[in-house]
Amino acid sequence: MSIYVNQCMLWSFEQPSQKFLKFAAQFLSSHKSDTNNNPAFKSCLLRVPGSYNSKYMGENRETAEVKIIQSWDRFRPKINPLLYQFYIFLADKRLKELNSIGKNQTKSNYTFRGNTIHWIEKLLHTPTDDYRKSVVSLILGPYLINIKKLSYDDALNIINTWLSKCSKLRQLDCSCKYMLRYALKNAEKNGYRPLKLDTLKLRNKALHHLLID
Repeated sequence: MSIYVNQCMLWSFEQPSQKFLKFAAQFLSSHKSDTNNNPAFKSCLLRVPGSYNSKYMGENRETAEVKIIQSWDRFRPKINPLLYQFYIFLADKRLKELNSIGKNQTKSNYTFRGNTIHWIEKLLHTPTDDYRKSVVSLILGPYLINIKKLSYDDALNIINTWLSKCSKLRQLDCSCKYMLRYALKNAEKNGYRPLKLDTLKLRNKALHHLLID
């Protein structure tokens, strides 16, 4: 018991006893209990036999009556297996919370305006003589495909236009056609998000400075 309680405390779950009651109500009833019922110490997990469920009173009084389906056989099973399931329930809940936090932080780091990231939009109008292959693969491809949700052909045309402007500063030293198609296909397949502005600052200070001015 102490192992599970310590895990719960480490994860900073408030009111673990009430969390357990809510879990038990669903788990022990095979997820058939009233989901709108939020049990606490002073409430019951199950309705009292012989009472009536007010939700069904208008339909049929006999149907609304709470009945005993199976009487207790006086056997008291150990709680350990239930605690194990409770541990899994808490772990799943915590992972979902962390994923939600991660998604919210990601969005704030990208500085979204709808489905637009301001500094990347500026980049599309800013030709550069360096770091172009990385920009296409790590920023423009993922941005146009997975943030702007553009079609492959539209993204291809937009990046080609940007590369044409860049080539006036310095010619690309690789197969532009192959590199661009690979970057877009890779973004489509893996759902990559574009590089963060803070990461760009670490990789290319000159380009970062150009985009934030």
